[in-house]
Amino acid sequence: MDRKVRFYHVSVDGISNTLWTFSQIFLLIWTPLIVDSATHWVLEDGMIKSQVDTWYNIYDPSDLMLFIQQTETADELKALEKQEDLKFHTSFLTADAIQKNQEKIAFHSDPDCQIARKKLSQFDLYLSSFLRLDAKGIIIEQYLNHKRPIPTKVNQPFCTSEFLFSMKSYDHLKGVSERKFLPNKSEDGLVNPIPQVKNLTEFGQRVYWALQKNETSWILLNFAAIYWRVAGNSFEAIECLRRALDVSPRIHKDLALVSLANILHQSKYSLDAAILMHSALEITNDYDIIYFTLGNIYGALGQYDLADICYKYVYELQPDFEAARLRMHAARCEHKMNLILNKDQNIFNKNNEDEKKEDEELSIRKQIIEEHKKEIEEEIGYPLNKYNIYNALELPENERGQI
Repeated sequence: MDRKVRFYHVSVDGISNTLWTFSQIFLLIWTPLIVDSATHWVLEDGMIKSQVDTWYNIYDPSDLMLFIQQTETADELKALEKQEDLKFHTSFLTADAIQKNQEKIAFHSDPDCQIARKKLSQFDLYLSSFLRLDAKGIIIEQYLNHKRPIPTKVNQPFCTSEFLFSMKSYDHLKGVSERKFLPNKSEDGLVNPIPQVKNLTEFGQRVYWALQKNETSWILLNFAAIYWRVAGNSFEAIECLRRALDVSPRIHKDLALVSLANILHQSKYSLDAAILMHSALEITNDYDIIYFTLGNIYGALGQYDLADICYKYVYELQPDFEAARLRMHAARCEHKMNLILNKDQNIFNKNNEDEKKEDEELSIRKQIIEEHKKEIEEEIGYPLNKYNIYNALELPENERGQI
């Protein structure tokens, strides 16, 4: 009886010891599979932090050869990236240097450039212009009351007569339709052709009185537009010109067309301004003013060949007009320079095609290195990768019974 009891007691202890040993071995084996570890640590913001997404992550930190191979691979990848960045930067600098050098050579060797001494784009292409009132038989003093004293509280000549959309007023142009959003800029250069606006407050008050008597006078509406152009209010000036275009006789519409074109050109709606100027050319006799302004508009648009034609026509009309002569040569200069630069750019683009082949080879080398890196990781890898993580309780057949 005693023997049976003692035998039963020993058997229980043996089973317990066996189970405890197996559980310890199991934990030692499978703990690394469920722990997210890192092999690359850096000092950041005063703290040591792990780097998960890094070239230096390795499956087996104790494998010296694997570590050395991955370090060499990472260094080579960095070197290739630097080479690509340097190549792109050098290519960009080379193109810029070639362009500047060719531009300098063309400028100093071209006779038109030497006469103008600068490119057309360096001229002021936003000069204000206005048609001659005396050419139309308009004398400002005949339409404004200069005897009436100016009151302490003055008024401004707003054009507020009822007026809807009209094709006559070019409301279909983008610049006109967006007149509420145009920038305001004072065209004080109009003081020269129209000296009456030197005292702008007095001029505005007298135009206001005249409009009170006849708000549909095309002449007074043009006067009001002059006031607003000098005052620097694009919206109010266009409101007056829209009404002026609607009521002006055809032979006098050029007056409002030129004013409207100037406002749109000043507001960088130069294409709309060109359309208005061409409409004015069908009517006007002031060809020199319109062609000079049209040359400035085409210059701002970068159409230097068309600008040259306009300035040339003005210079032929007025050989003593030095501004037109200089701008004519400047337009020719910049047009020829652009042709040369475009030709050189085409040659440069062709050379870049050859460089693309080198870039492709560089990309292939980088891809090979990346693939080589993956192969190293897969072949050497982490020793426990040979266990199936999706069936973690089952050991490989050739390793069963080794515990």
